[in-house]
Amino acid sequence: MVTIATSLSPSSASREIQGLALESWRKVGFRSVSLNFPEEIEGLKGNYGSLTEFKTARRSSAYAGARKLVPVADLLEVSFEAGEGPAFVLNADIHLSKDASRLSLCPVDAVVLLPRWEVDAVSAKGAEKNPWGWDGILVGRNLRGRFSNPSFGLGLPWWDYWIPFRALYLKAELFEPGERLATHVRHPEKWNEQDREALTPEMWREVGVYRDWE
Repeated sequence: MVTIATSLSPSSASREIQGLALESWRKVGFRSVSLNFPEEIEGLKGNYGSLTEFKTARRSSAYAGARKLVPVADLLEVSFEAGEGPAFVLNADIHLSKDASRLSLCPVDAVVLLPRWEVDAVSAKGAEKNPWGWDGILVGRNLRGRFSNPSFGLGLPWWDYWIPFRALYLKAELFEPGERLATHVRHPEKWNEQDREALTPEMWREVGVYRDWE
């Protein structure tokens, strides 16, 4: 069984949508595990303990000045360890459709990119595909260990671009499903340009480009 790795937000404002997301993952047939920092886990278990397993994060995003967020590289490894087949990392507020079960067929040498479809409510019928980035990534089992840079945290810029860019550098295949499999309820978004700028050199290094950055 494929295990989805995520990092649940301890914010009470996220409780309802994250609970619905976890339930949708289970209905599709996926297990899930949330990687969180020790001070977060007890409170999260009270809200989501019946829906997911928790593991303790041992480190946070590793670039100077980074906010305390779980590295995507660690989430990939947790998913590989806990399940069979591909690793699956998914933002915690994403609702999966019943057809998402076919994502478990991700080829062993490929990466699958899961875009979000924006809605005003989980039950809404109309949806608009977001053209900017991806909310879920599946990495084939033969690529385990090839995405190990801890700088890219879940919730930081670039993490969802880092994996496909590096996959192309590694000459791995990329796939993106054409149908609506992942739904995201619209909410105000905040972009931290300082994080984006700080992580840009890491993106280049991950595709073999090295230089001094100021």
